[in-house]
Amino acid sequence: MESTEFLELIESIRRGIGLVRGIEPKILDILEDDTGCIHVLTTDRSEKHMILGPAGRVVTEAVKRTGRNVKIYSRDDVILREFRLKLVLSRINEILEHVNDMQGAFLERLKLMINARLKIPIVNHPVADLKETNIEAGVALSGGADSSASMIIIKRWGITPRPLIVDRGVEFLHPKARQDIVEFCRKLGVTPEFIPVDDGFSEVLEKTREGRIHPCGPCHEIVMRTVHRFSKKKGIQIIVTGESLPSGRQSLVLDDGILHVHIPAALVLTKYETRKTSEEYHVIHSKSKFGCSLLHETYQLGWQAIGPSIYRVLREVDAGFLSTAKALSLIRGIVKDHLKQEGNQ
Repeated sequence: MESTEFLELIESIRRGIGLVRGIEPKILDILEDDTGCIHVLTTDRSEKHMILGPAGRVVTEAVKRTGRNVKIYSRDDVILREFRLKLVLSRINEILEHVNDMQGAFLERLKLMINARLKIPIVNHPVADLKETNIEAGVALSGGADSSASMIIIKRWGITPRPLIVDRGVEFLHPKARQDIVEFCRKLGVTPEFIPVDDGFSEVLEKTREGRIHPCGPCHEIVMRTVHRFSKKKGIQIIVTGESLPSGRQSLVLDDGILHVHIPAALVLTKYETRKTSEEYHVIHSKSKFGCSLLHETYQLGWQAIGPSIYRVLREVDAGFLSTAKALSLIRGIVKDHLKQEGNQ
């Protein structure tokens, strides 16, 4: 499809639903991949959203009329993604001389993925189904989309994932969620290891229920400390996480001889991409829930619990990991129970 033909289609759809503001967006490039998906590169986020339309109505209609998937990219988003990916490449070069052979081989495969994601169309699994290696990596697995996707990705690189689940009790891992993790690991052909949480976690629970702290920060620190200590004891040299916020150079940390790799951050993945990847193995995710059951209990305490959770959601929007639509859904989930409680008073 030519850019002029695509623009005529978009303008026709916009007029049909009464969208008349602004000028015609500019198409910098348009191409089709082997699946027939149309990839459109426009100038900036403003013109990208003109093509998408409110809640994606315009591009959804374009998909219906063409019978093909359509993906829209803005040049400013692409530039930011390229910048962050190149920061990760620079970090790899910084630490290559300080890592062992297994860690170096892992980083070489990460470089392949990064170089593929520097292109358009963006490739999520450019080195999928590579020949298996003797590389092993511990995965800090929570059962959510991000850590699940991270495990799937390295598995497809030919790396053996070793799922490490910190058992913090039923407030964080109820029996159904635990069984879902076991089933997910079975599909990947790996065995999950449930690790008792380090000392200090009971204090986090107590302070959270008393409304003295928001648990996410302290809880995360204890979980990662537990995973690190376990890995050190078992000789695990690489730890993979599903973290998205420590982007660029911060996505790769060499700590006490163990290489920590935050996969979504290192690859500049979006929440949509991690969810789609994890769904390949039928991982089930909550549609609008942010955080664990304990966190949702605290929302009855009011803004002192709700505010920090919304702030964490907005940080992921600011980082480009979450779309505004998904963020709104998560924020609704955060405030819903509190609003119901107020309505009953």
